[in-house]
Amino acid sequence: MLTSIFLSLKRRTMSRVWLVILLFFSCNLTFSQEREAIIQQRIEFISEQLEDEEVDLTDLFTVLNERFDHPINLNNTTVEELSELNFLTEIQINELFLHIKRFGKFMTIYELQTLQYWDMETISLVLPFVKVTDRFDQLHISLKEAIKRGKFEWYGRYQRIIEQKKGYWAQGDSSLQGTNSYYHGNPDRYYTRFRFSYRTNLSVGITAEKDPGEQFFRGANKQGFDFYSGHIFYKGGKYLRSFAIGDYQIQVGQGLNIWSGHALGKSADVTNVKKSANPLRPYTSVDESRFMRGAALDLGDERLALTLFASHKSVDGSVQYIDTITYSGSDYDSYISSINMSGLHRTTSEIGRKGSLKETIFGGNIRYDYANLHVGLAAVNWRYDKVFDKPMLPYNQFDFRGDNTTSLSADYSYVFRNFLFFGELSHATHSKNIATIHGFLLAFDARASLSVVYRNYQKG
Repeated sequence: MLTSIFLSLKRRTMSRVWLVILLFFSCNLTFSQEREAIIQQRIEFISEQLEDEEVDLTDLFTVLNERFDHPINLNNTTVEELSELNFLTEIQINELFLHIKRFGKFMTIYELQTLQYWDMETISLVLPFVKVTDRFDQLHISLKEAIKRGKFEWYGRYQRIIEQKKGYWAQGDSSLQGTNSYYHGNPDRYYTRFRFSYRTNLSVGITAEKDPGEQFFRGANKQGFDFYSGHIFYKGGKYLRSFAIGDYQIQVGQGLNIWSGHALGKSADVTNVKKSANPLRPYTSVDESRFMRGAALDLGDERLALTLFASHKSVDGSVQYIDTITYSGSDYDSYISSINMSGLHRTTSEIGRKGSLKETIFGGNIRYDYANLHVGLAAVNWRYDKVFDKPMLPYNQFDFRGDNTTSLSADYSYVFRNFLFFGELSHATHSKNIATIHGFLLAFDARASLSVVYRNYQKG
């Protein structure tokens, strides 16, 4: 009798345990699906606005994913944090800060409806990623504390197009394997990323990818994946604002001088004519060209900041060899005619270009920010281990030639009520020419805006 009662209680207890476990996973699955649907909807909204279909939105996904877990406190935030969402113009951001300055901190998130230049669509876009609270997050956090509170993430992705491309047809014909129409690898795409992070303060990660047609653990890629990327990034110090080791991105002004990574700029939305630069951030994407590899640090306070960076990496160059007997007076026996930015290494010629050119970049960017004014100066030096050269033709006579150059630039932006003024001027030492861009944005209200942009890029 006692035994049967015990078993009966045990069964009921176990049933309840399984019910709790089932509800837990159901809630987590529902929450996960809701989270993915929200982030996917926001990314689709931005991608639909963009005219450039090749923009990599991996970084945006990372930002939105992080801000969904840790929303931005509107009572204690910065222009940089709000700009990262890519939903707000600087006029809207400036209006938010003016509201706090005039009327005090937000008491509720519904106060956003009182802002003149925030329409309901904008509010609905940012709502999952922001909050209103009097409890401020710790602004300056120690590295030890960030490690203690961090989390681990792993992503994996496999893709394959069912329809076979022509490049894979001749796999059994050894006579075609040396041609540039044959892909040496399989049609599979492998992607994996491991990351340890704490909010936006700490990020340590490794990313690897193999594109369709590239070899995997054989041939030119005996090390496995075709592309590896790793980084250590920390943000949150009082005067050492941030530093990066490994792969990272540098963005300055409007991109006339240097801008690593893609920019969410010109689109169907006229308010996107101005780029929002994030001076230093970790690199987590798989674009094999538009990033820096080395070390960088950002020093300063809220008004004055200095970013210093150095990068050295291999890039894909088209190497042309010179007949030293015919051209005995030449100073070099080979030169680079172009750089391949695709990152694909499938055919014999693509594999031959892989890592054929060494690129070294170092420079600095000093910025002054006060109230609604931003002014910046930057200098960048580019060096290569081979000379850029090509036959002189009418269409390329002003292209860069040589093995090093320096670019200097000055940029500015100023917000006055519903006006935004911005611009940048850049000078390249190899051509003695300048490039300049200036513009302004006028917001009449939340439904109507006007933008004007003037560009003048000289022939060099």
